[in-house]
Amino acid sequence: MEKEVILDVKNLKTYFYMSDGVVPAVDDVSFTVHKGETLGIVGESGCGKSVTSLSIMRLIPQPPGKIVNGQILYHGDDLVKMPMRKVRQIRGSNISMIFQEPMTSLNPVFMVGDQIAESLTLHQGLKGYSWRNWFSRIKRLDTPAWRRATEMLKLVGIPDPEKRVLNYPHQMSGGMRQRVMIAMAMACNPEILIADEATTALDVTIQAQILELMKDLRRRFGMSIILITHNLAVVAEMADTIAVMYAGKIVEYTTANQIFKDPRHPYTWGLLHSIPRVDQEKKDEKLPTIEGMVPSPYNLPVGCKFHPRCFNAGQKCREEEPPLQTMEDGRKLRCWFPITKEGGK
Repeated sequence: MEKEVILDVKNLKTYFYMSDGVVPAVDDVSFTVHKGETLGIVGESGCGKSVTSLSIMRLIPQPPGKIVNGQILYHGDDLVKMPMRKVRQIRGSNISMIFQEPMTSLNPVFMVGDQIAESLTLHQGLKGYSWRNWFSRIKRLDTPAWRRATEMLKLVGIPDPEKRVLNYPHQMSGGMRQRVMIAMAMACNPEILIADEATTALDVTIQAQILELMKDLRRRFGMSIILITHNLAVVAEMADTIAVMYAGKIVEYTTANQIFKDPRHPYTWGLLHSIPRVDQEKKDEKLPTIEGMVPSPYNLPVGCKFHPRCFNAGQKCREEEPPLQTMEDGRKLRCWFPITKEGGK
C-alpha cells in the first residue's frame, strides 16, 4: 500500500534577479514527500538546497528572489498561488523549519520561552501572558502557552526546563540552542519538519543526540522530515529517499539504499567516494576527489552543468543538457553517460 503524499514539488524554479544577472538558484526541481518519510537533499554548498526549503516555506526575499515557475502542492493545495494570509497559517503550524544557525535565528532580546510560546499563541490559540504580568515570572510560567513551551524543552532533552525556559539564547550552549530550535519547530506538531543543516555546527556526540531525537519525534508524531545537509553520514542514518542536487538541479533521485549501494551519477559517485572509510584496505591511499569548483551561477557551463568536473563526460555532455530520466531500476537520473560499474561507463 502506497503511503499518503503530503508534499509534491513540481518543476520548481526560483531565480534571483541581481544587478550582475539572473541567478537560477533552483532550476526545475521536483520531488515528493510521503507521510512518515524522511527525504534527504544533499549536495555541495551553493547547489540550491536551502533556497528549495525557503521556497517551500514562501520565505524567499522579494526582490531580488522570485518563484518563477512550478507548484508546491501541500495536500493538493498550491502554496505558490496561495494568499500569504493562508500561507502564514500553515507555516510554523503544519510545516515547520529548523534554520541553519540557531544563534542568528533566535532573537537575542527575548527568552527562549517567549519565542516558543509565540507560535503556540498564534497557531493554537493558547493563552500567553499580557502586559500585566510581563515582569512576573510566576504568572508568565503559569500561562498555557508557557507550560507547553516548558513541556517542549523537556521533550527535546533539555535538563531543568522550568529554569531554562527563562534563559536568553546567549546563556545556552550550541547544542541547547539547537534543541530550542527543534522545540520551537515541533511545538505545534507539524506534519512536515524541514531541517536545514540542523547538526552542522555541533560536535559529533551532540549531533548523534539530535539525530536520535529527530527520529524519536518522527516515530512519536508520524511526521515527515526534509533533511537538508552536505553530510552523507547524517543522510545514511536518517533518510528513506535522497535527492542529490548540483547547480540548482536534481541530478539523482532515488532510495537511500540505491544511492549508497549503486550510485549512477558521477557527481553522486564522487561525493560518496570522497569520504574516508574504516574498511579501506590501503590506509595510505589518497581519497578520490571531485576536481574543480562549483561553477558561478552567473556563468553556468553549456550542456551538462557538471561536465567540466566529470570523469565520465563525453562530447554530448558539452553540447546538450540531459533531462531528468526515469531509469530501469526506478531511480531518476540526469546524465548522458551514467556509471554502470564501479567508477566506469
